[in-house]
Amino acid sequence: AKYFGDSGMQPCGICDVCLDKKKTAVSKEEFQQIHEHVMSAISVSPLPSEQIINRLKMFPKYKIMEVLRFLQAENMISATDQGLIRIN
Repeated sequence: AKYFGDSGMQPCGICDVCLDKKKTAVSKEEFQQIHEHVMSAISVSPLPSEQIINRLKMFPKYKIMEVLRFLQAENMISATDQGLIRIN
């Protein structure tokens, strides 16, 4: 955490900065649900990310994007040249 320019600070868990980060984090349960929905959505055919997001309206867009970034970093999904998300 960086607070007042001090990059050596560890997250305290009680200040406004830390509390805001907790609010925006994807919980394990949310991650699992989003992961399952994404994989199910693209199991038949690749889809654009916006279509995936539209199918998962019950979750905030930034949480879906965070899961998509993780899945891509773990090489579980990838984007085609046309921008479609597919299972690897």
